[in-house]
Amino acid sequence: MQRSSQFELRRWIAATLVAEALGFAAGMGLGRAIYFLVGGEPSGAAGVLFVVGLSTLAGVIEGACLGAGQWRVLRDVVPRVGAGAWIAASATGGALAWILGMSAGPHVPSPLPAPWIGALALVLSGLVLGAVLGGAQAIVLHRRAGPSGWWVSANAVGWMLGLLCVYAGMTLVPDGALTASGLVILGLSGAAMAVSPALATGLVLRAFSRSRREP
Repeated sequence: MQRSSQFELRRWIAATLVAEALGFAAGMGLGRAIYFLVGGEPSGAAGVLFVVGLSTLAGVIEGACLGAGQWRVLRDVVPRVGAGAWIAASATGGALAWILGMSAGPHVPSPLPAPWIGALALVLSGLVLGAVLGGAQAIVLHRRAGPSGWWVSANAVGWMLGLLCVYAGMTLVPDGALTASGLVILGLSGAAMAVSPALATGLVLRAFSRSRREP
């Protein structure tokens, strides 16, 4: 039976929180800077391409930062997962999640017919976007004999709860060009958003690590 290093849940959570704080602040910050630099979203087809391009950029930055931070702990549990593969999968999943999330925004009616519809939309969007990110990472785990089975579910539930935190945090970011205080709020929001997915995926990794150490 192949053995892997002992998994430290606290290290995984800390690495995920720091990486997500940096990635979310950098991705969202750069996205907002470009948005205001060009004077807002263009109209028509150009606007669609603009949203997709900006979402891809922000998602790649956030996902790559998240993947880089996670890999530093993941490599001790699943040594066969290389840094390049994990970071690329995380960046791809992040970009797809951002594109889906930003593309769906204009189709949400305003005002909402009922408050519960907004709450349901947040829950469903979190489940879908988390599953997209987790699915991209799970492909790498599956190919490297990692814990891919529960990975998608853990990410879906974790990011569903996490997105509720970041939506609340975004209401505190001042309108207009991003300031230093706005970047700090984005970083703290990213860290808060990452708590539940870090815990959920960390529990999956801990169970996997223990199973690998069994004689």
